[in-house]
Amino acid sequence: MKMKSTTKRFMKRLMRALFRDERDYRILIFNQLILEEIAVCILMTLFPLMGRGNPVNAVMNAVAGIFCLGVAYYAKKSGRYEICSMVIVIFIFLLMVPAIFFFGRGYYSGMPCFFVFSVVFTVLLLEGKKVALFVGVEVIVYTGCYLTAYFRPEIISHPPSEYDFFMDALIGFLVVASIVGMSVQRLLRLYHIQGVELEQARLDADAASRAKSAFLANISHEIRTPLNAILGMNTMIYRSCTTEEVKEYSRDISSSGRWLLEIISNILDLSKIEAGKFQVEERPYDLVPLLSDLIFSGQMQAGNRSLEFDYAVEESLPASLYGSARHIRQIVGNFLSNAVKYTEKGGVTLTVGRISAGDAVGGDSVMLRIAVSDTGIGILEEDKKRLFEAFERGRQPGGRYTEGSGLGLVIAKELAGQMGGRILVDSEPGKGSTFCLELPQRICEPHPIGPVSGWLKREEEGEGGSFLAPEGRVLLVDDDESNRRLECALLEPTMLQIDRAKSGPEAICMAEKKHYHVILMDYMMPGMDGLETMREMERRNLTGNTAVIALTADAVAETRERLLREGFCAYLSKPVSGSRLEAAILSCLPQELVTRTDSISPCTMDEDAVKQIRQQLLGYDIDLEKGLAFSGGDIRHLGMRAYYFRDGFDRGVRRAKELISSGNLKGLSYIAHSMKSNAQGLGAGELYHISARMEQRWEDREYIESSMALFFLEWNRAYEGTGRLLETLREMFPYQEKSEQEKLTAIQYGRRALEAVRMCSWIQAKSEIAALLETEQDEKLRKQLQVISSLVEDIEFEEAEPLLEDYLKQIHGKGA
Repeated sequence: MKMKSTTKRFMKRLMRALFRDERDYRILIFNQLILEEIAVCILMTLFPLMGRGNPVNAVMNAVAGIFCLGVAYYAKKSGRYEICSMVIVIFIFLLMVPAIFFFGRGYYSGMPCFFVFSVVFTVLLLEGKKVALFVGVEVIVYTGCYLTAYFRPEIISHPPSEYDFFMDALIGFLVVASIVGMSVQRLLRLYHIQGVELEQARLDADAASRAKSAFLANISHEIRTPLNAILGMNTMIYRSCTTEEVKEYSRDISSSGRWLLEIISNILDLSKIEAGKFQVEERPYDLVPLLSDLIFSGQMQAGNRSLEFDYAVEESLPASLYGSARHIRQIVGNFLSNAVKYTEKGGVTLTVGRISAGDAVGGDSVMLRIAVSDTGIGILEEDKKRLFEAFERGRQPGGRYTEGSGLGLVIAKELAGQMGGRILVDSEPGKGSTFCLELPQRICEPHPIGPVSGWLKREEEGEGGSFLAPEGRVLLVDDDESNRRLECALLEPTMLQIDRAKSGPEAICMAEKKHYHVILMDYMMPGMDGLETMREMERRNLTGNTAVIALTADAVAETRERLLREGFCAYLSKPVSGSRLEAAILSCLPQELVTRTDSISPCTMDEDAVKQIRQQLLGYDIDLEKGLAFSGGDIRHLGMRAYYFRDGFDRGVRRAKELISSGNLKGLSYIAHSMKSNAQGLGAGELYHISARMEQRWEDREYIESSMALFFLEWNRAYEGTGRLLETLREMFPYQEKSEQEKLTAIQYGRRALEAVRMCSWIQAKSEIAALLETEQDEKLRKQLQVISSLVEDIEFEEAEPLLEDYLKQIHGKGA
């Protein structure tokens, strides 16, 4: 009994030693097989001692068992399981088993079963080519044992009787079958457990990935929301300020804000790359604006570090290409940023061209080559291998800190690969580096871009609006007060009538009382979000002729696709610039309400004329410089503002008097708000200030009634002053009737339709294509337009876009 208890404790300790806290399944299999080999050795030691077989076999099996136990202990301590497996195969299966074969009556015993046992365990113990090698050797050795026993029968002992042969064979079969069966069952169980754990790990990884995506989307929203206000208000400071020092501060704020935005975008891009969800959206783009942005960015970054910046652009490059301008800008922008970071003295050079005709990608394509070279510290050979690893940054002399997240080149390489291009790096420590992007691009417009001096210009945020639409009605829905103020301020130059709502239910109430041409809807609002609000508006038939634009800080690509699929006409991600906001609204407004100002040729006036107008307007409390600041510096743009301001004067005064007499101070506050925007755009400072105070204190009846006289006085002065301004402008710029060449042609309608399709603007796209159908006489082209119209009707913008491009090429070739 005591012997049994001791044996049991020994086996428990052995099991704990071999299987405790083990997670490597190859090690578990090794331990399992060793344990079973020891069990076989114990059994085959006991049988001869019980009178069955040669006692020498008992000694050899005991030695084999002790040897296996020692190997298992060594493997546990050293971790060298692969070597120990080969030692077991060589010593036990190739030496001991053949020896026991000859001492144990050869094939007149159960030893042939142990040959099978040895081969099976060898397959389970080893991996790769070692399996084939050792199994082959075993087959040769065991075959040799059989042949030797057959041709030299005198060297083996024969069983005394048929019964002894039968018992030896039966015992061998039962032992081997039991051990192999238990091994297979145990292995299947291990593989099942591993499968369950892998499935659980997959589910955990999926849950972690979803949590990560949700976190990134939320953190992106939470950072972009205040950043939207920072950059937007900074734009307003830049627009309204005339001091160069303050403008310089404003540029620095804008640069820092965009750097932060770039880091956020890089983190989002990297997460999508890791999840395998990153996609490049390609479309036609103009090369000149892209190159202008890159040159200006390089000039600004190099200037901030007192470095020289040079550029060389091949004049024969096609004007319009098909690809992803945004991602090209992102890749080359990263090159420029790195070049400036790692350059202490000297300069940075941007080179843009194409690869020679022999390497071109086709007659309708070009291999674009954009390179950024610097005279910086260069890259060590050992660092080149780590350039495209996440969170890696180059080393500066002395181990100094280098700003940045270390994600730019990782994303750049992925982007280049997805667009069919590649990134080349050439660097020499101490002399500088060159990063080059080679990218195949389809040609949309073969006309050359021409010399840089002919098209390069610095586009500052102080530009005026691209259109005026004083009769356009816009509802802005956002739960954040700073965002509402900001977006109203960004749209002030357009003279739009803008109402604001801070929640979905409030927006629905306002839309029931008043028809809006455009609704700007924040997507993520507490309570009723933007999507629910739009659905409720649709249910109440409030959006029949109204375009609803999604405005959100959630910059994830899946969100954009979902919102467009749900019925939003367009999508804008925060932080949003004034130009993007204007472009989105312009694409949705009825064209009869819009006066385009971006097509007006800038006019220059001599200093005496400017001085004369300035003096005239001062008497009407109008500051010409401030008015021009809101009109992009163009006097004729300011004149158009003046015209619209005067156009509603009589109606506005009459309405204001009706409201004050009826005691409707809330309604009067709306007039004051509208007047504040118009006055600021004209430079009428006194009218602006009195309007702003009345808007703020509209509940104070005594103050409002006392202020009305001053309000009407300044309103009248601004009316007279703008009249004087228009008279002067008519003398300087006599009115001319538009020529036929200036009227809309089919090409212009087509381009506007294409722009609307690219912006996913459903209403404008339908309108422009309908206009094309009315004028198109060619039956083949009409059928093509009808197909495009059907696709747009079904919101299949991606399929409609190439057909519309083809239509434009055809009518361009006909000289439409």
